[in-house]
Amino acid sequence: MIATTVVLLSIAGELAIRELYYRLWAELPRLVLVACVWLVIAGIIQRLGRSGDAHRVETAGRIGLFVSLALWLDIVGDTVIAWLARIDGSRELVPAAGFALFVLGAWYALRLPPSRWAAVRRAVCAVAFLFVASQPIVAAINAPTIRWPERRPAQPDPVAAVAAKDITVFLLLDELNATAAAPLVDALARAGRGVRVKSLLPVGDATAKVLPAMFAGGRFPDAKPCGISTVCSGGRVLDFSKVIASRPDVDVVGFYEPYCAIRGLRSCVHASPSSPALAANRWWCAALRRSVWLSDRMGTAADQQCAELVGATWSQMVSGVERAVATAPVWREGGVLFAHVPLPHPPGEGGEGSLPTHYRNNIARAVWLVDGIVEQLARQPDRRVTIIVFSDHPLRSAVWCSSTQYRRNGCPLPHNLVDDRVPLIVAGDVPSAFDAIRDNGEVFRLADR
Repeated sequence: MIATTVVLLSIAGELAIRELYYRLWAELPRLVLVACVWLVIAGIIQRLGRSGDAHRVETAGRIGLFVSLALWLDIVGDTVIAWLARIDGSRELVPAAGFALFVLGAWYALRLPPSRWAAVRRAVCAVAFLFVASQPIVAAINAPTIRWPERRPAQPDPVAAVAAKDITVFLLLDELNATAAAPLVDALARAGRGVRVKSLLPVGDATAKVLPAMFAGGRFPDAKPCGISTVCSGGRVLDFSKVIASRPDVDVVGFYEPYCAIRGLRSCVHASPSSPALAANRWWCAALRRSVWLSDRMGTAADQQCAELVGATWSQMVSGVERAVATAPVWREGGVLFAHVPLPHPPGEGGEGSLPTHYRNNIARAVWLVDGIVEQLARQPDRRVTIIVFSDHPLRSAVWCSSTQYRRNGCPLPHNLVDDRVPLIVAGDVPSAFDAIRDNGEVFRLADR
């Protein structure tokens, strides 16, 4: 039972790291699952112990440990399996082979004599614990110190810089297709600022893979949190607490990544959804999202009610980001603003809305945000201004169309919403590095004028 507890605590530790890193409350259901598994195993062993049958107790204990190990492999070992599958080139063969080896090993271990089983048990729980516990230590040792945003060594006259106080806005619109960016280009053009546009290939297919590449360079194809402010991918490590603002007038507004761990920021706001801990309806909707079987039995009405709830919760977080952008010190004091906005990232508001409808509505909301930024800048005609609108990855149609929220409503997507590129839109004073940008991992090169 102690070995089983160690394995389950390792899983809980991994989930806690992920939750503290992303702060989206997404890992709470799995933390509850881990607690339930422990209670079930402990209850079975305790009940069998009262019967006095030592053999059955030992067998139940071994089975309980392997159930815990199976859960460990599913939650903690999933990135290792994905990494092996990427190297092997087969995303189906490696998981199947791993499952077969696990079943064979469990069958063999159940037949071991007690002395040999004790050694196997100790080794297994030690490996499970050390794999999780060692991650933050190894990551902290390997993480480089990074100055951000990029800046040329040679700086202009500091007196002139203080007087001018240029404004540079990096606006990351999450999940924006290059083909869907025209309304944003039009909004900037209407403001009377010169606009330049290009389409870029993203350096990854998910935010967790792209943002670390933007800050640290290189690729993070197997990105996973390995500390409360650290992300790892193979030998690459980015620790946001080792990122240092290269100038004293940098403001950050965002979500998902632990941006506020960056040192030397003038201001920082990190948005998260409201807590679901005491909201029974959100727990129920989380179960529906994770189980197609349950969703099918509850029917379309239940999916629509949950879509309404999820959309409203997401919209509240978006509103918090919008308020933080509007009140950032950059509008009064000049400097750099980096804002990672959860738009046009689904979901949208309205339970009956389709994915195309929600996506277009969210783009319209992003245009409203850009209009607000342009209005702020119009009040300061004497400042040099650069507005950089970009994205991490296109709309993930396969992910959203397989979700219980949208699989019945509006999928597959129309052709004009399917894209493999993201936009780079620069308005105002265009940096010379614009022409040299090859992918969105290089966007912060535009911080250099």
